[in-house]
Amino acid sequence: MERFDWLEVDDDEAKPAAAPGASEFDARYYFTRAEQAYRYGHFELALRGYGKALSEQSDLWEAWFGQVLSLLELGELEEAKLWAGKALDRFPQSAELLSVRALASARLGEAEDAMAYSDRAIAKKDAGWRVWLLRGLVLLRLEPQQRHAGCFVKAQEDGGSKDGYAELRIGAGYLEEGQVTAAKDFLLRAIELDGENPLAWAKLGE
Repeated sequence: MERFDWLEVDDDEAKPAAAPGASEFDARYYFTRAEQAYRYGHFELALRGYGKALSEQSDLWEAWFGQVLSLLELGELEEAKLWAGKALDRFPQSAELLSVRALASARLGEAEDAMAYSDRAIAKKDAGWRVWLLRGLVLLRLEPQQRHAGCFVKAQEDGGSKDGYAELRIGAGYLEEGQVTAAKDFLLRAIELDGENPLAWAKLGE
């Protein structure tokens, strides 16, 4: 059995009973916990949480998106590409899923494929800040001296800066490309906005 076979959505999986006085263990419950785990750098835990959310509600596109992002953070690039494709089979017009599929290809060194998916994503009328953030990360990987900066600015202006999430992801992206000075500026801003985030502190120390 492959490591990530358990990610397959199983609509027949038994749902856990809610504890007395606790909120129902529904898709949104698992998704919210997964989002927090992802944000704080617990990527394996986040991956499992997104999988649980999808076992409860398979049409939750945000969980598909988070699942692929988690795989990318774990360095499972081929798996990320595979699951982005599965997600797009369900939501072929999703700008966010097109974007994360582009990032998987970029990290695999598939430049033409990455740009094709990214171009499709930003062409969507509903392309939001996450789309522009991932566009910037794709360009940072493929064209590190060129167009990525404007994409990051747009992501921040369109809403990604309210809690430091965009700054953290941008800073981490610069670190991956060896651009330490640029990374530090964004990571310090991320800590300014969310000083309790252990991932931001860890990245700053790299």
